[in-house]
Amino acid sequence: MAVLPPTPCRRCPVRLPHEAYPIPQAIEPSLPPLSPAQQRGLGWWVYGALLAGNACQGAVVTALAPLVGAAGAEALRQRLREWLSDGADQDAPGRAAVDAAAWFAPLLGRGLAWWHGEALPRAVAATARGDRLVVLSVSGLDRGSAIPVAWHVTAANRPGAWLGPLLGLLAALAPGVPAGPLGLVLADRGRWSPRLWDAVRGQGWRPLLRIRQEATFRPVGGPRVRAASLVPGPGTPGWGPGRPPRTPPSGRRPP
Repeated sequence: MAVLPPTPCRRCPVRLPHEAYPIPQAIEPSLPPLSPAQQRGLGWWVYGALLAGNACQGAVVTALAPLVGAAGAEALRQRLREWLSDGADQDAPGRAAVDAAAWFAPLLGRGLAWWHGEALPRAVAATARGDRLVVLSVSGLDRGSAIPVAWHVTAANRPGAWLGPLLGLLAALAPGVPAGPLGLVLADRGRWSPRLWDAVRGQGWRPLLRIRQEATFRPVGGPRVRAASLVPGPGTPGWGPGRPPRTPPSGRRPP
């Protein structure tokens, strides 16, 4: 595998410090093959995020600004935006050489390789960008932080538009996660769906999904009842085999 070259790229007028050269060596074995230009771009991103303690573009540029000077800051910002572009450091709109979805399972597998706990929780979330876009993501949870490992951008305000792409994200992650206790998946009540429950269980993972107050559950050998009636009170766990929770239609009582 190629090592990050010491020569500067044309769009970033200075080279990375020597201590950043091993970054692609540490990262690339877990990812699809990268061109030398993409290795340099990823090196800038990772090194800047380590300096900033934050992976937001503005924070990364600010942390790297002393290395490139005021004149190179805008070129660096543009380089960070386009580091996946094919064309050896030249602008190539629409010609991203790497399919981000191909990275999802390897990214999660890399995280699992560093994980020492009994389970690596993953959270399903949806983040709205105004009333135009929604970013669906699956993130690994560690020490109070959510680290996205898979994502999909879809149009906002479309009923049911989130479920299909979300199931696709979980399927894409499946090769990177073994079945069993490592496969813990969390979601809030806004993401609840029987199809989501079935998809998580179908991968051999463990769903931990918040449900609505009116949701019902059918224990094995018993009638369907309100799920809340099966535990003594808030903060008290309960478990047992049965049919997954179901939310009755608005205005109807659960059977």
